[in-house]
Amino acid sequence: MFHLKTKKKQIMALDLGPTALKMIILNCQKKPPQVVDILFYVYEQEAPALNDPAAEDFFYDLLIRALGPYRNRGIQVAMSLPAEMVIRQELQLPRTAEKDIPHAIYWALKEKMEQSPDIFQRDHLVLGSSRQGQRETMNVRVYLAKQDDVIRIEALFDRLGLSIQYLEPSDISMAAVLVHCPPPELGENPLVMNLGGEGSTITIMHQDLPFLSRQVGINTRTWSASLALKKGLDEEAARQLIHEHGVSYFRHRFDQLAEGELRELVFKSLETDIQQLALEIHRTIDYFQSSMHKGKVEQLVLAGGGSRLPDLDHYLAETLGIPCIVYDPLEQLDFSVCRGDEEKVAICRQQAPRFTVAVGMACQD
Repeated sequence: MFHLKTKKKQIMALDLGPTALKMIILNCQKKPPQVVDILFYVYEQEAPALNDPAAEDFFYDLLIRALGPYRNRGIQVAMSLPAEMVIRQELQLPRTAEKDIPHAIYWALKEKMEQSPDIFQRDHLVLGSSRQGQRETMNVRVYLAKQDDVIRIEALFDRLGLSIQYLEPSDISMAAVLVHCPPPELGENPLVMNLGGEGSTITIMHQDLPFLSRQVGINTRTWSASLALKKGLDEEAARQLIHEHGVSYFRHRFDQLAEGELRELVFKSLETDIQQLALEIHRTIDYFQSSMHKGKVEQLVLAGGGSRLPDLDHYLAETLGIPCIVYDPLEQLDFSVCRGDEEKVAICRQQAPRFTVAVGMACQD
């Protein structure tokens, strides 16, 4: 993570998606972690990309409305960085470099850094060791962020009277939430499929770290657009049909149900994309198991808004032959002191898979 300031006992974690804001404040000194406040806030219009200079005014107005009570209180904020704002670099460093890894990273990336002087700072994860011939090496993933993007985000929160404490790539948050709030009986080397509105991330965990991460072009927004185009619907009607039926036709295709034709229509419109999703997961698992020799992937964990697609977990489990669960990051949290009314909490609980990244950020040490 890109640390900017010193962390306090409580931190506000923000995940600014393309259509909704997810916010949670946790007290992680309590066991289980206590939810101090939580919010799911849907935008009135589609958000611009966060690294677009024009986004500052959009998000300033949005955050004033959504987070008004917290303005000018100096509360510290952790925020997820979208994939397009993070450069990931995989390195193999000599084992002798472990005494000063940042220095070794600097020299390994010196040419790249000189070619891109606007790169702000870097952080890294040590993913383990390997041997090439007689030489033992460390596998390191380096995260780089651009200076202009980070300065723009800091300026936005300064205007709001909030203090950015760290910015974090989403795959680190995904790992953290599974470590601190694991689902029951989490299998070895779980694969986390984070299905988002703009893009999706596949992450395979190994020894509590995001060992293999990759972005895939599949996203939930294209599904409703595809159904709308094929069937002459407006996108909102298509989205509602998908939300209601998902891929349930796959599971209930032999049932004589009144809505059978509608289920089939939705499934057929999604079938190519869902098959592609399964293929991307299969390729990732195959590469991990055949090339990295870290054991088998024993479980598939669905997260993000797309994980709520009815019966997607059953489809992937049967297609891939791996147990699959829809992850609820809020399930093991304590809501007894949460500020706000029960209706707000209930809305957030309904959207629980979309809070995976935010909860992971809030759980960081």
